[in-house]
Amino acid sequence: MEIWQMCVVYFFVTWAAITDIKTRNISNRLTGSFLITGIGVNLIYGTWSGLFISFSISFIPALFLYKLGIYGGGDLKFFIALAVFSGLGWSFGVFFYSLIAALPLFLIYIIKERMWKPSVPYAVAIFVGIIWQHIDPMIKG
Repeated sequence: MEIWQMCVVYFFVTWAAITDIKTRNISNRLTGSFLITGIGVNLIYGTWSGLFISFSISFIPALFLYKLGIYGGGDLKFFIALAVFSGLGWSFGVFFYSLIAALPLFLIYIIKERMWKPSVPYAVAIFVGIIWQHIDPMIKG
């Protein structure tokens, strides 16, 4: 991934993490802007097939986590926008690393809120997953 693309990803994930911590919500404006940016990049580079594949395949694990109650609706939409922007291989690494990063985050919130199923700002785990994938790519893309 090129430097300018990483800057765009970090901009959107920082925005998502901050709003998720403050409000436990990732706005549709944020995810819509990120998705439109991803579509624009695919339009410029002519990678429409990659866009449709990334959207379709990223939807399945994100929907699974949503149905389990791990992801919220905003997390689901944000992850799909990330996959459309960055491509399937790179976003899969983020997905995997964010699951690992979420474990201590969930533990902290379980202890803090004294409940088994706390409200966790999962965008923070996605943020950590992006940093981890950037530093040590599981899948180069």
